[in-house]
Amino acid sequence: MRDLRTLLCLTVAAWLAHAAVGPAGAATIDPSRMASIARIDDLRVDDRTVSGVLVNQTDDALLNVRLFFEDRFLWTNEFRPGPDDPGVSAVFTVNTVPPRSSVPFHFDRPPRPERTDGQFEPHLSVIDLVEQPTAPATAALPTGHTSAAPAEP
Repeated sequence: MRDLRTLLCLTVAAWLAHAAVGPAGAATIDPSRMASIARIDDLRVDDRTVSGVLVNQTDDALLNVRLFFEDRFLWTNEFRPGPDDPGVSAVFTVNTVPPRSSVPFHFDRPPRPERTDGQFEPHLSVIDLVEQPTAPATAALPTGHTSAAPAEP
């Protein structure tokens, strides 16, 4: 049952990732490149909240960064799990992360049922984002000046 639920969650996440439409010039990222583009630091999960820092490791702005939170339930006796999987999941969005910057995030943790036959194990991952290239830096020269080197006397 857990495998079916995980497969369903990943299928929904993949569908959401492919449904994203970014601004002109933006590109949706291949999941295999995600770890080299964005990472999660200082992750803290308590009974009520999920927080941390989302780090942009690129020279481009990151838009609509989707974070997939999953509270996996680990049965005390994994050989004889119960009839229902009480694990929960949610998708959160961080709107913008500037180039080579980080942005703190803070979300309410999805409610979990009280259970004595196992424990919850939280996981958070980046499942989708849009990479928005930044404009190349061009230095404007003052009027009347050129970029040519001065002539030798």
